Parts: sequence; C-alpha cells; structure tokens
Amino acid sequence: MPIITSATMIVLAFIFGFVWPSVQHAFALLGTWMYDLGAFGAALYGMLNRLLLPLGLHHVINTLIWFQFGDYHGAHGEITRFFKHDPSAGLFLSGYFPIMMFGLPAACLAMIVAAKPHKRKAITGMLIGIAFTSFLTGVTEPIEYSFMFLSPLLYGIHALLTASSMAVSYLLGIHDGFGFSAGAIDYILNFRIAQKPILLIVQGLIYGGIYFVIFYSLIKRLNLKTPGREDDDDTIENNQRVLETLDSDDKYAVIAAQFIQDLGGVSNITSIDNCTTRLRLTVQDSQLADDHMLKKHGAHGVVKLNKKNIQVIVGTNVEFVADSMKKQLKSPFDLSQVSANLDIQNKPSFLPPKTNLVNVTFSSPLKGNLLNLEEVPDQVFSQKMMGEGFAIDPKNGIVISPINGKVTSVFPTKHAIGLLSDDGLEILIHIGIDTVNLKGEGFTVYVKEGEYITLGDILITFDLEGIKDKVPSVITPIIFTNLSENKHITIEQKEEVDLKEIIQIV
Repeated sequence: MPIITSATMIVLAFIFGFVWPSVQHAFALLGTWMYDLGAFGAALYGMLNRLLLPLGLHHVINTLIWFQFGDYHGAHGEITRFFKHDPSAGLFLSGYFPIMMFGLPAACLAMIVAAKPHKRKAITGMLIGIAFTSFLTGVTEPIEYSFMFLSPLLYGIHALLTASSMAVSYLLGIHDGFGFSAGAIDYILNFRIAQKPILLIVQGLIYGGIYFVIFYSLIKRLNLKTPGREDDDDTIENNQRVLETLDSDDKYAVIAAQFIQDLGGVSNITSIDNCTTRLRLTVQDSQLADDHMLKKHGAHGVVKLNKKNIQVIVGTNVEFVADSMKKQLKSPFDLSQVSANLDIQNKPSFLPPKTNLVNVTFSSPLKGNLLNLEEVPDQVFSQKMMGEGFAIDPKNGIVISPINGKVTSVFPTKHAIGLLSDDGLEILIHIGIDTVNLKGEGFTVYVKEGEYITLGDILITFDLEGIKDKVPSVITPIIFTNLSENKHITIEQKEEVDLKEIIQIV
C-alpha cells in the first residue's frame, strides 16, 4: 500500500503541478475582487469561508485575506497588519468573533433543548464541551460537523449568518484580529489594540439569540435529526410491551428471526457461536449485515471484525438467542405467528428493563487494580455497549459475590457469571478477555443458576498465572446491564481495591 500510494501521489503531483496554478490564480482574482467590495466583500468572504470548510478549501481564501492583501510598512494581510497596529486592518476578521463566541454555542444550546428528553443528558455533555471550545478558542469544526451533513439547510443558514456578521462588524467599523482564531482567548489578548471591541460583545449576544431561535425553530418544525433526535429507539417502549405478552420461547424466537433477517438472511450465515454477552458469527459477507436494524431489534452494538466475522452484542440472554438462531438455520421461524402489533421492520424486539434504583451499595468482587471501563482492551466493554461499570486487573484468582441476591446465569465455559441483587440490579462479571476460548480450563465455579447468594460468598476461582499467557488480557469488567441511563458509577479512585471494598452507585 505505501508503494502504491507513493506512485499514485507522484502522478497526481505532476498533474496538479500544471492544474493548480490556474486554480490558485482564480482564487487570487476572487479574493482581490472581494477585498475591494467593502462590507459586501466581507460578507461574501465569510459565506465562502464556511461553504468551503467541508472541502478544506477555505484556507486558500484565508491565506489571501490574512497574509497577502494590503500593505502597512511592509506588512501584508489582515492578521499581520493588525498586529503591526495598522488602523485599517481587522475589518475582515472581527465578524468571526460573534459567531464563534456566541452564535455556534447558542446553536449547541438549541440542539440540547430540542433533543428528546431521554437523550438530552447523553448529548448535553458533548455539546456543552464543544460549545465551550468554540467560545474559548474559536475552534468550531466539532459543532459544524455535528449538523453539517445531518442538515445542509442549517449549515447553509449558518453560512449566511456568518456573512451577515462579517458585514455588520465591517459597517460598525469594528477592527479586531486574532493570532489563532476568533475565540475569547484572542479577544481578551487583543482587547487593547482593537477598535470598538465592546461592540463585538453586544453583536455577539444578539447573534446568540438569533442562532438559538432559528436553530431551535427549524429543528422542531422540520424534525431535523440533530444530535439527540435520532429515531433508533423511538418505538422501544411500545414494542417491549408486545413482547412481554409472549412466552420465553416465542420471545427469543422472534429476536433470533429478526437478527437472522438483519444479518442478510440464512444464506449469509455460516456459523453461530456465542460467549457471555455476544453472538460470534461467521458470515459470507459482513457488509450485508444491517447495523441499524440489528440495534433497532435489540442489539447493544455491532462489531464487524472483517468480511467474514461479526459480533452482535446482545446481553446476558445471548445463549437463548443463539440457540434459537441455530434452530432456525434448519427450520425458519414464521414471524407472522407473532402479534400483528409487532412491526419487525421498524421496532426493536427486546430490551432488558432498566432499574430505577436511586442508591445501591455493593462490594468489590475481586482484589486488584481498579480501572475505568474505557481502559478494558475490548471495545464492547470499553464503549459501554453492555452498560456502565468498571474493571479490575486481578491480583489473585478469587471472585466473590458483591451483593445479596441470586445467580441468574453461569456460562458453560465458567469465565463469566450473571447476578441479580435483592434490589433488582443486574451484574455481569466477565473474567478476562476472550477467556471463552479456554472452554473452562483453569476455572472452578462454586454456585449454580438460581442459587441464592450472600455478600462475600465465593463464586468462582481461576488459575490467574495459568491463564494470563493464554488470553489477550485478564482485566475483568464488572458491568451493570440494567442500570438506568441517567445513572453513573462513582468509585473511590485507588490504585488497588480489596475484596469487599465498598463501591457506590449514584
């Protein structure tokens, strides 16, 4: 690949060596024309700057405006002349400040307010973070790319608003500049050498209001799928009630039938295997699998390892789904047997109920180094497809019960166990990564499914030294598979935790 890439680039470099000078000349003429048009030229520049952003060509015009046009004691370009205290410089730069410090952050606020209530908290952290980044530093791409392709209409309006801000600041005679971008840091640093900088704050507050009203109104009126307004789980609750009317066999048969359909049909599936939480599938072509529909029908996530291998993250009920899928490869299930209220094309078939617990205490099930879930070397756990939790890098091979409750599942290869606390919290303890491949070697289980357990009871022991060189990692995720989405894990940050050390969920 590097050799082919190098050869290709040599050919392209030769071609563009002849083609690009003409393109550059055209941009230079356009830039000169805009620069001579005053306020209208500033508006045109602002609009083209945003419209060319998706292609990366906005920097071609930026280079002309910022570093070439104009002359002041040998300094050229708006930025260079501004810092040389040219009294005429900064007219083509100041209009960015109201947009980057106020307009786009207000657009983020509009997207948060317009988000669906059950998704609002999930997207608030992201949008507040990128809004603050835009305000402080003037880096706007994370915001713009969050809606640019979801709604070209909104992005077009954003380009026009940028154009109007450039024209307004030009007409108000505001001269301001930046060394990096039009954020609060540059605004504060250059306040003393700017002309009428206070007006930029007034203009910015006005544009913030305009952005919020326009973005919120259009998102709601046109039902735009901005962050937090996706359709993926719109029908989960109603469809779950339909499935609750089915017995267990029919429910898992429906799930299996939908998964087979979403994976490209029986003919695309070569083999079916599973571990504690996921289906491990060999297929003819992984591209035929529809990730979107798999998630609609209850999958927590989909991992396409390569053309032939897919993993579908299902949860602790995966064994029942896998068994039903294997049966249906030989004798397909007739989905028409199920209630007509179950729309198999558009509704998810199964989602475990979430616990509404306000506060739960439990003990650490292992002794070892405490890790954030993001540090687990498996994207199913690190990306929290199965739910919130934490991980422990074990110091010994003893796993105890962290709660009072019962054992809901013991995987045949003994490397994982599911628990249900008296308070209704579902806990999955998964010892190591890819330990399913050991087929039980080195593991001893002391409990069975349905057995009542108390805090501190020994659940599993394993030969830590014997298995650590046979698997990618012995890091053990502890996952809360039915924790409400508005709950998070608070743990005392220590390098090491001991057995029975209290951990709090809030």
